[in-house]
Amino acid sequence: MRILWQDMRYGARMLLKNPGFTLIAVLTLALGIGANTAIFSVVNAVLLRPLPYPQAERLMMVNTTNLARGITNFGVALPDFREWARRNQSFERMAAYSTNSYNIAGAEAPERVVGAQVSADLFPTLGVGVAQGRGFASAEERYGKHRVAILSDELWRRRFGDNAQPNGQTLKLNGELFTVVGVAPRNFQFPDQTVKLWLPLAVADDSEYNTRGNYWLSVVARLKPGMSITQAQQDVDGIQHQIAHEVKSVGDFGASLVSLHEATVGNVQRALLVLLCAVACVLLIACANVTNLLLARAAARQREVAIRTTLGATRLRIVRQLLTESLLLSLLGGVCGLTLAWWGVDALIGLAPKLPRLAEVRVDGRVLAFTCGLALLTSLLFGLAPAAQAAKPDLNEALKEGGRGTAGSARSRRVRNVLVAAELALSLILLVSAGLMVNSLLRMQRVNPGFRTDHILTLQISLPLTKYPDDPGHLELAAGFFQQLVERVKALPGVQAAGVSSALPLTNSGWGKLFSIEDRPAPKALDKVPVVQYRQVSGDYFNTLGFALRKGRLLNERDTRDTLSVAVINEALARRYWPNEDPLGKRVWFGPPEDLIPPDLMPPNFDAKNFRFPRFTIVGIVGDVRHNSLLQNGRPEIYTPHTQSVIGKFPDTSRSMYLALRTTTDPLSLINAIRHAVLELDKEQPIADIATMEQLVATSLSQARLNTWLLALFALLALALAAVGVYGVTAYSVTQRTHEIGIRLALGASLGDLLKMIVWQGMVTALLGVGVGLAGSFALTRLLTALLFGVSATDPLTFGGLALLLALVALLACWIPARRATKVDPLIALRCE
Repeated sequence: MRILWQDMRYGARMLLKNPGFTLIAVLTLALGIGANTAIFSVVNAVLLRPLPYPQAERLMMVNTTNLARGITNFGVALPDFREWARRNQSFERMAAYSTNSYNIAGAEAPERVVGAQVSADLFPTLGVGVAQGRGFASAEERYGKHRVAILSDELWRRRFGDNAQPNGQTLKLNGELFTVVGVAPRNFQFPDQTVKLWLPLAVADDSEYNTRGNYWLSVVARLKPGMSITQAQQDVDGIQHQIAHEVKSVGDFGASLVSLHEATVGNVQRALLVLLCAVACVLLIACANVTNLLLARAAARQREVAIRTTLGATRLRIVRQLLTESLLLSLLGGVCGLTLAWWGVDALIGLAPKLPRLAEVRVDGRVLAFTCGLALLTSLLFGLAPAAQAAKPDLNEALKEGGRGTAGSARSRRVRNVLVAAELALSLILLVSAGLMVNSLLRMQRVNPGFRTDHILTLQISLPLTKYPDDPGHLELAAGFFQQLVERVKALPGVQAAGVSSALPLTNSGWGKLFSIEDRPAPKALDKVPVVQYRQVSGDYFNTLGFALRKGRLLNERDTRDTLSVAVINEALARRYWPNEDPLGKRVWFGPPEDLIPPDLMPPNFDAKNFRFPRFTIVGIVGDVRHNSLLQNGRPEIYTPHTQSVIGKFPDTSRSMYLALRTTTDPLSLINAIRHAVLELDKEQPIADIATMEQLVATSLSQARLNTWLLALFALLALALAAVGVYGVTAYSVTQRTHEIGIRLALGASLGDLLKMIVWQGMVTALLGVGVGLAGSFALTRLLTALLFGVSATDPLTFGGLALLLALVALLACWIPARRATKVDPLIALRCE
């Protein structure tokens, strides 16, 4: 220990003696270690750390599949969930849930929050208890006894304060009073961070939510100890087979299992791993740079090492001393890097609001251990080669008066050149990867979404079921509410057009419906009936968002329940079902052919023999709109007037609508006026999800933009470090060859020839690194395929352009010290020994 302390004191003195070298080395390492620590903190929280539930590896998501339609993952029908929970032999518990929005009214201004209807077993399945109060009782799943709630800690404190207790507190949700029975733990976020309250999963017996035709639930289950996913999959497959045998209408529906962890983070896993690999490359480049610095420093210290050797120091003692200095550099770089990581983590949290498990991202003990381990590893990576070289000096040469310290120079020069080539190769891999991502992002931003984005404000209004239940009279009131609202909004100063829709582009809203065409042969089975995306809109919605009319007419205010039921379709639907004919005038309905209606999919006392779906006549075709994502082509869609959806035995007027308005002024300046218009119609009705269409487009690209700019930042950092490495090696080489340069100049060598010689010697190494980098890029960028849009992972322009850029940067880094060498005075150079 005494010798180690002695080595550290001596190493510290040597580092302080060369502050320029120490500063550059520490800063280089801090950048590499800091970037790695920041990204690792995200990877650790999102991918590596178990979910915050006891024995979280046993938690599974169970989904429905329909292979006949090519669908491998969607919701679960309530009757199926009940059968799975009753018959399975693989799970300790099984719970179902569904998220929705709820209007909260009270003494404060009304607000809307996201909540979840959950079965009573949800909290026990997750292994989580409430922080205050109690959980749900199974009896509270019965409709009529369901008006109890568990609140998130944040909502509880905001509505009732820190000192209140959940004993008799009530909350008015969607017009009904709910008793608060419990408060969730402070950091509990299930199914995600947007959910602020939980209600019992209770539906009326005659509700459409209680049928096998409505796949609206998500299911989470806890495996029994020792039970594998394969065994559980076989179990639920057997149950689905039994249900299909018992219930003819089920069709080709199956079930699939995936771990809750994968279901939570699977969408971001590839991007995070790519970023982690990128910062690892940056760290390797930083280590290579510091290694070159230490190699140069070792050559300058050969006389010192030779003296210590002649005085009896062993090679092991010298290596240990030099590694101690490297360790001190790494520790200093680690401390500075950790400081940068703190800032970097905060920046990442601000830039990635939709990242799953974002609240868990922090610099914790595991991240600190990672940083310490990284510092130790880097000290070995960049310290071993210089220490080994310095420990074997040529004593005769090193001890000469004025010896130039050239011993081992050929070997060290080869090491330095290899390191520079490796730096350039890694830099090119990062540059090409970033170039592909930037190219992809630019193509995403140039995509025509099919609608206008400028000067458009959007918001959502959800009318409560208690005020507008599922009967024609109340649904007409709901339709009337939105009609009046649109009229009032149109009258506001600066509003050019306004309309409502049940689904808005880029909001993950909307739903699919079974779709049938009149005078077409009917499918032979229910699972062969096509599904289309269905939207209810008001007449001016198309003009508000600037949808392109291709043929026929748009919907308008004259399309009411007293006129012909009409619909507008998009080009994708027209191409699929009327490829060689005009769809205008054709009649369609939403549902299967009446003779395929299975009684068990319909409410009790349903008269299937005398039932007929309302028909809609197609009157127009609009251009395709990228509703779900800018990266997905338009899917078959059909639009009907919101006012005509009341027609029929099963009216389905949407109570949750998006309001869109186009303005001549700043759209956000109208928020208060719109809120006032809504409160005039219903004093308990909040508005939510306020955003401009430009913000929605930006949000839809936020993850891709974050991935791209982070990768581009790391690539530029790698390029800068590689350029410094090339410059440093070339400059050191020029310094070591000052005597040779003087002789060449004295013998008549031209400045141009000397410049070309030095530059070419540096460029040979650089071009080798570029060649290796191109090969590595070709092999590795294929891993980016899933993250790219509209560009090949082997795009030749990106490869060629960035390889040329790196070569030019390397050329500049070689040229600067070479040009300085041409200005050497031969007389001074010849006296240099």
